[in-house]
Amino acid sequence: MEFSDLIKRGVRQGYLRSRRKSSQLGLISHIIQRAVGREPLFLEDADYLYMLKVIRDVAGEYDLTVFSFCLMSNHLHLLLRQNRNNLSCAMQSLFGRYAVYFNDKYHRKGHLFCGAYRQSACYGKYYFLAASIYIHLNPVRAGLVRQAGDYRWTTWNLYCGDRAVNSFVDWAYPLRLLDEDIVAAKSKYRRLMDQAQWHKTEEVLERPKTISRLSVWLRQQFPKTSAGASSQERLLQNGYIDDTELDNLLDRLRSKKRLTKPTDIQARRFAIQQLQARGFSIREIMDCLEITRPTIYNTLAR
Repeated sequence: MEFSDLIKRGVRQGYLRSRRKSSQLGLISHIIQRAVGREPLFLEDADYLYMLKVIRDVAGEYDLTVFSFCLMSNHLHLLLRQNRNNLSCAMQSLFGRYAVYFNDKYHRKGHLFCGAYRQSACYGKYYFLAASIYIHLNPVRAGLVRQAGDYRWTTWNLYCGDRAVNSFVDWAYPLRLLDEDIVAAKSKYRRLMDQAQWHKTEEVLERPKTISRLSVWLRQQFPKTSAGASSQERLLQNGYIDDTELDNLLDRLRSKKRLTKPTDIQARRFAIQQLQARGFSIREIMDCLEITRPTIYNTLAR
């Protein structure tokens, strides 16, 4: 089975996880964190502003590139890239600082956040864009506003506003996946948002494949999303390869009847790891590489 066929079927380009976090250099992640139970994270504007200050400070201290965010009353979303292998420490610092602030301000004790944050690693351009759109649609999906631009505590205005705003958020990088010309890119992103608003999306924590399905829809509706000069940009660096490269690697491995050379075995292990990182099950990996389950386990163990 071709890798591209699995993509068309809706197999994930990202993998939502609460355990076994990925923390590789250059990895782009969609981070989700929520309050304990039904408790709020923000009670007034000053709380939202303080969280934004903490995000900015932690991003600078831990060398994170923030692409988009959405602060909701009892949870938040971040789309970011780690430029050092320190994501867990950065998130511990971010949520710890805000919890100290919130508990001290409101004379509160105990945990503020509901355990470990959730992470969805982005392994494709469409998944990356879908995560961004999902984040900006959060207030609409929650029924807080009718239009995404009416909600204050997101990066929507950076992406879709008419003015270029100086910010710690790198909003231009995702837009340039659509078009090198920022004005044209903003127009295309607004179109994506308008279309996606009518596309049925569910809460990602309840339906982990929600963003994957949205990314497949984006590919179908806007097949030239990553065309132009930006098409050669790589979202992932330092050990990760894009979908086309992986597809070619899988073709080469399938063409070999038996792998005996150490380099070929190493290539197979690398391919398995790439598929696992994208959220493929063992059964799907067996289909992709046309090998048995024991072969997968033996390859990883060598």
